[in-house]
Amino acid sequence: MTAAWFCVVLMLCVRQSTTSVLDDKPVAEKSTLPVATCSDVTGDEPEPASNPATLFRAFDDALPLEVLRVLTRYGKETVKQTKLSTGWFETDSPGGNFPPPQTPIEQAIHLLRDIDFPGDSFARDNIVGAEWWFQFRDPGQSMHFHVDRDEGLHDAKRVLRHPVLSTVTYLGDFGAPTMVLNQTMTLSRSAGGELHPNLPSTAAMFFPKLGKHICFRGSLIHGVLGELASAHPLSTLEAERRTFLINWWTKRPAVGHAATVNHTVLGSVSADMAHTVTFEHTPAPQPVALTPLVNHVEMLSNQTMRIGLPTKQSLYVTLPNNIASANHLNVLLNMTAAKGHVGAIILMMQNRDVMARFFSSSLPKVVVFLSEEAELEALDRATAPELSLLHDRFLIHFAVGMRAVPAAQAFKLQPNDLPAIGLHNTVNDVKFARTFHGAPISPLDIVSFIKHYQEGQLRPLRQ
Repeated sequence: MTAAWFCVVLMLCVRQSTTSVLDDKPVAEKSTLPVATCSDVTGDEPEPASNPATLFRAFDDALPLEVLRVLTRYGKETVKQTKLSTGWFETDSPGGNFPPPQTPIEQAIHLLRDIDFPGDSFARDNIVGAEWWFQFRDPGQSMHFHVDRDEGLHDAKRVLRHPVLSTVTYLGDFGAPTMVLNQTMTLSRSAGGELHPNLPSTAAMFFPKLGKHICFRGSLIHGVLGELASAHPLSTLEAERRTFLINWWTKRPAVGHAATVNHTVLGSVSADMAHTVTFEHTPAPQPVALTPLVNHVEMLSNQTMRIGLPTKQSLYVTLPNNIASANHLNVLLNMTAAKGHVGAIILMMQNRDVMARFFSSSLPKVVVFLSEEAELEALDRATAPELSLLHDRFLIHFAVGMRAVPAAQAFKLQPNDLPAIGLHNTVNDVKFARTFHGAPISPLDIVSFIKHYQEGQLRPLRQ
């Protein structure tokens, strides 16, 4: 399996231009993306050229303040007293109507449905229900990058089925941002996990704001970057990161998840909160513009984020330190305007997805054996530009410490041989190796080894 590894250098756009962000050219300070609704997302996989407006959208003032206040209190009581993973609110038929709301949760679902599915799109998409849950977290707590899925189906059959839309509604102004990549993944018993596309062309980052609602295609990889919590203009260590989440489904998730919860089940919740809320007329939800960031080689003040993807690969993104300035709480990252690099992943013998992909491919396999974990990240970063040119012809992996032992033995390597490089042509079952015996290994060493293999200059190991 190749690894999605790239360093994207970005800065806040300050030049005036009317060119679209999709043209890989300078963009105006405010996005001119066409207005689109979240329900416009279609297709099984995001494409590099996909218009970001069809992948992720955001709205301010999605719920009235009265509803937000009661929903937050009700959510805390629900989490504390029911210990639910997720709840479920079902329509009377596919694409039909929800029952009248009897709790703040159901009231919020009714209101958010009209944002996510305007017109007849709810019926057209045959939505059968809303899976919902709350999260109350420390402001700087990260959440691993993942795809939303039917957890029961995945646990039983290792099949990925995604919701039509995934959504997040912020119940406060504090905490780390949500990042959504224009990238999904496949998963099967034989091939393990694979990214589509290999490098995302765009991503969106949304910092919390009370009443903000974001929605995105349900198959997209997303997570929370806890390291950026301190960049929030209203950052405070005492505040919680509060969110209400809904996944919209065309088929109810498997039994054991998404439990049906109504006002009778939640009878223990305080009576003053177990009802819908009457609210004054409020402004209609407003689509939020995304502030584009573009590639800029002269950026001096930046920080590098490491994102662990669900395929066990790593993504490195370099962002400006002022990314969360007061005017940039919704950011569009135009990845295609920056350099993308593919590097190596850690070869983990105990991870069946990684190993299934590794052994099922007919591509030659390159394994870089290292003694210490500390060597990995620096070498991965340094080798990425060169290795990116080879990812479609080789599977390139790192093996570190004790995890390297089983694979090293296949190349007749001993612990004192490390670091070392091994290459296995699985079509002809021919192996090659080079040992460094404790000397540092450089990016040039790896690239030269592969080049010598391509030129037929390596001597095969004896079987």
